[in-house]
Amino acid sequence: MSEQELLQLIDALKLNADVINDNSVLFSDFMKDWLEIHRSKIQKSTYEGYYKVVYNYITPYFSMLGKKLTEITTEDIERYYSYQILRGLSGSTVLKHHANIRKALAYAKKKHFIRYNPAMDAELPKKEIYIHTFYTPNEIEVLLKSMADTKIFLPVLISSLLGLRRSEIVALQWDCVDLKNSTVSL
Repeated sequence: MSEQELLQLIDALKLNADVINDNSVLFSDFMKDWLEIHRSKIQKSTYEGYYKVVYNYITPYFSMLGKKLTEITTEDIERYYSYQILRGLSGSTVLKHHANIRKALAYAKKKHFIRYNPAMDAELPKKEIYIHTFYTPNEIEVLLKSMADTKIFLPVLISSLLGLRRSEIVALQWDCVDLKNSTVSL
C-alpha cells in the first residue's frame, strides 16, 4: 500500500468516525462520505463515474430535501427516481443512481447508522432495451475526418478501431498496450 493510499484510508476512517458520532448527518453528506470511504476499493474510472452521479445528481437533490440519513424513506428515494426521469434521464441511467444509493445505504445499515435500507424496497424504473447500432466504414471515415484537428481525435480513433467504450478508453494505461504483439488488453 502506497503512502497516498494509506493517507486516503486514514481520511476515510476519520470520515467514518464522524458519521458514527453524528446522528444529524444529512443523507447528501453521507453519500459524499460513503464515496470517499470506498474510493480506495474501486477502480479509478468507476470512482469517477460514481463521483459524477453522486455530486451532479444525488447530493443536489437530497441537499434540497435537507433530510438526515436516519430520515430517508423509500418514498424519498422513489420521488428522486421520478424526478430524474422527469428531467430526462432514462430508466437505465436512474438504475445506476439506484445502485449507488443502495450500496451507500447498505453500508450505513452494516455500520448500524440505520436500521434498514429503504432503497431495497424502492420501486425501480424500467430499464430500456438498448439496441446497438454500428457505424458503416464510410460513416467512420466521415467521423474521423471531422475530428481530425480536435482534442478528441485519438479517443474517437481508438473507439472506432477497437470498439472500446468511453470509460474503457479513459482507463487505458501504457501497460495495457503491447506494441510487439499489436494488442490492447484491459
